[in-house]
Amino acid sequence: MNVLLPGLMPRTETLIRATRDHDRGRISRPELDEVARADVGDLRQLQEGFGYLSTGLFNWQDLLRPFAEIVPGAHVGGLKRFYETNTFWRVLEFPSDAVVNDSVSPEWVRKYFFADGLFTEDESSVFTLPFPFLFQSYSRGLPLGKITKIIGDVAGWLGQHKAKVLCFYEPGFGYLEPTGEEEKLAVKFTEDVKGRIEIPVYIVSSFFGLGSSADFFFSLPADGFGVDLYANSLDEVLRGFPAGKVLLAGVANTDSTLIESVEGLRKVLGRIGAELPLDRVYLTPSGPAELLPRDVLEAKVRNLREVLA
Repeated sequence: MNVLLPGLMPRTETLIRATRDHDRGRISRPELDEVARADVGDLRQLQEGFGYLSTGLFNWQDLLRPFAEIVPGAHVGGLKRFYETNTFWRVLEFPSDAVVNDSVSPEWVRKYFFADGLFTEDESSVFTLPFPFLFQSYSRGLPLGKITKIIGDVAGWLGQHKAKVLCFYEPGFGYLEPTGEEEKLAVKFTEDVKGRIEIPVYIVSSFFGLGSSADFFFSLPADGFGVDLYANSLDEVLRGFPAGKVLLAGVANTDSTLIESVEGLRKVLGRIGAELPLDRVYLTPSGPAELLPRDVLEAKVRNLREVLA
């Protein structure tokens, strides 16, 4: 059992202010970099002893935006609300013949997945990419089959790095109603990624009860699955959870600033441990950690750490 923090982490107020000041020409890039290094250092210290480290993804605006840099002809469009949150993503618009420019791979991966070199490539860390359904929801111009090719190519870049885990984030399970053909594409995409890389692949849901989507979700050929345990009944999840897979148990609520008690977390973990081997369990946020203030996230993670102890 351990703790895993996939996705974007909230920046400190200090880094938010410094980024705004840099954008307005008030401070230099080296001054901004110094603040970012301090923020990353704090995040690293918070995760001491975790199996895989989150790099924070502080260079990201959302999970799709970096793709605009590696797909020629792509450009950033208008705002679209990120599900039912107060966060907005920019819709990416792609030409119909979009392909990934793989010549930028080393620089792009270093910038976005290793925090501009503040994390080293040999450290155990977590990568996060959008699942194809999420990518389709916040982009225009590409059919789902082309989207799976683009994401698959990037997954192939990331899979060259060892001691990592790759999480695909998809909040739409339980909300979207994919067609039979779309489900087949999702299965093939997951199979293809698994065939190209050797690191573990997890698919992470959030926000919604899985409901009738649970069977399809858990049938995908991934190594593990993330489930929002505030939107889903733990008993139902455990009854339907596939044997031999890893559970990313979303026990730190990202919809609330209330800090979960250690006692309450231990009770949940006890229920999980009665059904699943704990060496196949990660404690995680229930949804996007970036929705929380940084100090709240840190308090929640410290309590997760105490549960590990």
